[in-house]
Amino acid sequence: MPIPLHAIADDNQSAPADMKQTTPLFVRNGHCVSCGRAAERRTLVCPYCGERVWHPGIWHVTRWCILLAPAPLMLGAAALLTATPGWHGLYRNMCSAPLAATWLAACALGLLALPADTDGSATGAKDALRRQQLEALFGGAIQALCAVTGAVLLTAIPQPSLLSLLVGLPLLSCAALMPLVFRIPWLRLAAAVALAAAVVASIL
Repeated sequence: MPIPLHAIADDNQSAPADMKQTTPLFVRNGHCVSCGRAAERRTLVCPYCGERVWHPGIWHVTRWCILLAPAPLMLGAAALLTATPGWHGLYRNMCSAPLAATWLAACALGLLALPADTDGSATGAKDALRRQQLEALFGGAIQALCAVTGAVLLTAIPQPSLLSLLVGLPLLSCAALMPLVFRIPWLRLAAAVALAAAVVASIL
């Protein structure tokens, strides 16, 4: 039976309306630009369709700053700690750490070594899950290193100068902000804080 011409015309007219229903009018933060679904927290690629996930510009700027800032800040902290109090003094303080500080540092290192929980992840690809585990592992290590270095710099120097504050505080800020822009579990932030507290207790 032939299809009436007016039915074809109606279908053609309704097609754009159907497309508008499936295409989001605006993209919210953390949602896919293609399918409009809410993606996983801090991810860049949609786990459902593989398209880009939208984030505001300040989010990308913060991500790049946190990614690039630790290296020069670490070099600056190393130069300041070499001058005062010196690596031998820090080594003596670490060797004479109290038992509670040693226990706290061991617990923090154990938490950092735990794998990330990916059971609730929307993606099922092994490569994506492996990248998520590596990001959590290495990101947590850098986070802990920033927290420990910043804490040591602000604690070991007898009279903190403006330069030590300009290096130490950004390091602590990087450690605190990393879970907001990278797929680093919040538990690793707690481990980094515990490790920094153990080091500070060893110095004081």
